[in-house]
Amino acid sequence: VLNDSPEALNMMQEEHIRVIISLLEKFGRDPKVLDILCNLCKGSGVAVRSSQNNIVDFLLPGKNLLLHSAVVDQVASSRPNIFVGSVAGSALYSKWYFEVAIDHVEQQSSMTPHFRVGWGNTSGYIPYPGGGEKWGGNGVGDDLYSYGFDGAYLWTGGRSTMVIPSVNEPHIKKGDNIGCALDLSVPIITFFYNGMKIPGYFRNFNLDGMFFPVISASAKISCRFLFGGEHGRLKYSPPDGFSPIYDSLLPTQILAIDPCFYFGELSKGTLAGPLPVEDDVAYVPAPVDTSTIQLPTFVENIRDKLAENIHEMWAMGKIEAGWTFGERRDDTMGLHPCLTQFQNLPQAEKRYNVQLALQTLRTIIALGYNISMDKPPARIRAVRLPNDPFLQSNGYKPAPLDLSAIELTQKMEELVDLLAENTHNLWAKERISQAWTYGLNEDSECKRSPHLLPYTYVDEAIKIANRNTASET
Repeated sequence: VLNDSPEALNMMQEEHIRVIISLLEKFGRDPKVLDILCNLCKGSGVAVRSSQNNIVDFLLPGKNLLLHSAVVDQVASSRPNIFVGSVAGSALYSKWYFEVAIDHVEQQSSMTPHFRVGWGNTSGYIPYPGGGEKWGGNGVGDDLYSYGFDGAYLWTGGRSTMVIPSVNEPHIKKGDNIGCALDLSVPIITFFYNGMKIPGYFRNFNLDGMFFPVISASAKISCRFLFGGEHGRLKYSPPDGFSPIYDSLLPTQILAIDPCFYFGELSKGTLAGPLPVEDDVAYVPAPVDTSTIQLPTFVENIRDKLAENIHEMWAMGKIEAGWTFGERRDDTMGLHPCLTQFQNLPQAEKRYNVQLALQTLRTIIALGYNISMDKPPARIRAVRLPNDPFLQSNGYKPAPLDLSAIELTQKMEELVDLLAENTHNLWAKERISQAWTYGLNEDSECKRSPHLLPYTYVDEAIKIANRNTASET
């Protein structure tokens, strides 16, 4: 009677509200009683503050009760710990692609299920569970730091633009596949619906911060990120020039899917702040500045011999690691065309070795050391290596200088470590200037290298090679 009679509700006084609340004490959380209390809080679409205050005073203290006027779907957003962006001078690739597969869609309440997929940005995308229209951000595309697609509309800044005419809601169904492409060189974001490129796109957006894939969905929607490779095989091939986003993972990185907004483990009574966002993934090599360093004349005179010895040391290390000479480089077969005499190297490789030798010596002076010329304890000869496995099919056998009689002090060993890291940074800076970028696998045609990483993550074999080069120099 009370629920169907606004006039009766208007006659309710403080003592009546106490009686209704007492029914909850006797019968538990009866939905009809809760509906009456909800209806008392508003009349003709206007809040009734007196009733609200009475209910708060008499019901809430010491009570574990939830009042609601309707069941509302909570929208949660999830992202992987993968971050890409546009950083000047870095080894980051610029074109990325991933997919989302929809496995199940079910409506839980009177509200239309929420589903969007796209890209978020670390500059400001932090969706709140209580967000949504006019109040924070609820899902991808609800703010100016994210760009989403729901199967029919493009979303950003809380505004939608229809790109696929659709009368059915939700706009996605079981078995659908949404592809998301990000080209930071333009910049432009495009989407694919079951392999077909949609007519709309986002363009000329802000490139501050790092971008990451995002799914935002309400209850009873089951979907999967497909990043490519062993992290979810793509259903459709990426557009030309685009790379599966798993290719941006660091060699030792463990892929994880995290909530974009985090309270902690509430089931265990653990409250926590936001999860750490480790988005500092842009590697910008910073070798020691040697532009003002002048080398002594005697060093300039022996630069070619130093460069040749660097090549011989590199070749010896490569052959020890199982590589052999081949006309074309093949990482799978272990073939390398530079396993040949120094004078037969391509001009670019020869110049790199000369510059590396000079740069290493300049770096020594830049770090505060002095270079002097002393007589060696004995005549320096080349190391005589056995034919097996060092003699190559082209007749080349490495012959690095035998420096075993020269001992380095502890201080020199510390310098060698600094030089080894600087050698890597020099190489990386040169590669990046030639438009090379980081990738999980070596690809000479696309100019991708798995070694364009901070020195901490570099393969141990390369660290040893760099250290040997610095030590021998």
